[in-house]
Amino acid sequence: MTQAGEAGYYNPDYTVDLDAPTILRALTPDPPPIDGRFAIVDPAWNGLLNPRLLFDGEIDMGFRTYQYLGVQPRAGARVLVKKMGDSWVIIGPIGEPARPMGVYMQSATAAANITTTPYTFCQLTVPDPGYEYQLMASAAAMWKAEDTGTTVPTQWDMIVVNNAGSGLSRQVVGLKNTQRRGWAGFVHGATKYTGTQLVKMQFVRVAGSGKLVDVWNSAYSGMIIFQIPTSR
Repeated sequence: MTQAGEAGYYNPDYTVDLDAPTILRALTPDPPPIDGRFAIVDPAWNGLLNPRLLFDGEIDMGFRTYQYLGVQPRAGARVLVKKMGDSWVIIGPIGEPARPMGVYMQSATAAANITTTPYTFCQLTVPDPGYEYQLMASAAAMWKAEDTGTTVPTQWDMIVVNNAGSGLSRQVVGLKNTQRRGWAGFVHGATKYTGTQLVKMQFVRVAGSGKLVDVWNSAYSGMIIFQIPTSR
């Protein structure tokens, strides 16, 4: 073996000492950039537009807002945020229990010779679940309006309202009756609620002056209310 400086041996101008840690660092790829973070949704957010976020480790939310995927997070919720392009997108809430859908039913009794309009056939109080929700009400009945023999036939329609007519759409459900029978229908309110809601199934006279002669007490008479969380 030749020594440094001997003929036939390449003597570099400088040498580099390589130890094991240096070699390992050279062979280990750089870690990928961070693309996921945790944050808190602005507690004062009213659910309109997109929320501001307070990222973990920061003390100021700033003025920038962030879009969310899927269900809308609640104000003050802790969320997972993912980097997409030049911004961040809210993936969803974390560390919160699942919010089940509530289902409530109310049957109704028979009624006859009704002249009061609107007439509440049955009603149901939907309890406060402690979070924001939407309502879907399904109502069904069989009824008959009085035949007054006039040129303006009597017509009673079935509707579903909540809290004395506010919120849920006052939408006609079922058939329009003139000495005929009808049943079934539904109304869906996209409005978001908190607290308790009183949901009423009513009959309203919309034409003529005759009575609501009969509302039958059958297996179909009553309401089913679905209380759907806006964030699961």
